[in-house]
Amino acid sequence: PPRLPSTGPPLGQHTPSKPRQGVRLAPGTPGAERAAAAEEEQIRRAEEELDIAQSNLETWRKRALEAERAAASEREALEAVIAEERTTVAELRAKLSALSADASQ
Repeated sequence: PPRLPSTGPPLGQHTPSKPRQGVRLAPGTPGAERAAAAEEEQIRRAEEELDIAQSNLETWRKRALEAERAAASEREALEAVIAEERTTVAELRAKLSALSADASQ
C-alpha cells in the first residue's frame, strides 16, 4: 500500500513547542519578539546577578584585609606584652639568684 506523506516527526519523537537554548527564531516568525524579549530579560538578570556577586566579592576582600590588619595589630601588641614579661622574668631570676647567693654566704 502507498505511504501517506508524514505530517509530523517519526513516532517516538516529539517537536519541542519552545525553541531550545541557543536556537533563535528568524525575525518575523511567530514568537520571535517574545523569545527576544525573554532572552533580553535573561541577560539583564544575569548582569544583575554578576553585579551583586562582584559587589559581594569586593566586600569580602575588604573584610579580609581589615581582618588581616587587625590580626597584625593584635600580634604586635601581644609580642610587646611577651617582651615585657620576658624582661620581668629575667629581672626576677636575677633577683632570685642574687638573694640565693646572699643567703648561701
